Amino acid sequence: MAEASHKARSPGFNYLPLDASKKEIRLLTIRAASKSLNGQLHCSIKHVALFSNPQPKYETISYRWVDKTKGQIVVDGHGIEVPASAEEVLRRMRQRLHDRVVWIDAVCINQSDEVEKGFQVALMGDIYSTTWQNLIWLGEDDGSARDAIKALDDLLNNDDRKARASKSTSHILGDATAKKEPPDWIWPVFAIYRLK
Repeated sequence: MAEASHKARSPGFNYLPLDASKKEIRLLTIRAASKSLNGQLHCSIKHVALFSNPQPKYETISYRWVDKTKGQIVVDGHGIEVPASAEEVLRRMRQRLHDRVVWIDAVCINQSDEVEKGFQVALMGDIYSTTWQNLIWLGEDDGSARDAIKALDDLLNNDDRKARASKSTSHILGDATAKKEPPDWIWPVFAIYRLK
């Protein structure tokens, strides 16, 4: 059985090893807001084989690791440090009355274990293709997100005529990247624009 080693990421929290031969991943259950105490973000982790029968039902979350600041969530009763942007997106995705099962790299991959990171990164194509829904967090709206979503929609739907004719694509990207602190949503939109 091929296993990745595990190390503590935060005091009191230990990652249990994943079985690489079974293509195991971790899924994070975000507890409903109604079940949380003191506004803390409570979660639990479980291991699943990616191609088990029945297949696990989960959502993936993509987001930007904006900066080095840390946030904290509670996983299986233990505090764990995560990038502040990961805490923010998990709070936004938390539902009021129902638990939500997600895969998010900052928590579901042991970031202090290089061996595990290697085999989990190699599985990312499968992780994202077997999810029932991919969620992309572009950050808080600074007032320009509606135009960015329109530009992204035009680009993704290959409507080059619309994308060129509207103010949206190049003008919005130019305005946003010229700012001293560009909005978080700009980077995934800019990447798609560059690929076109």
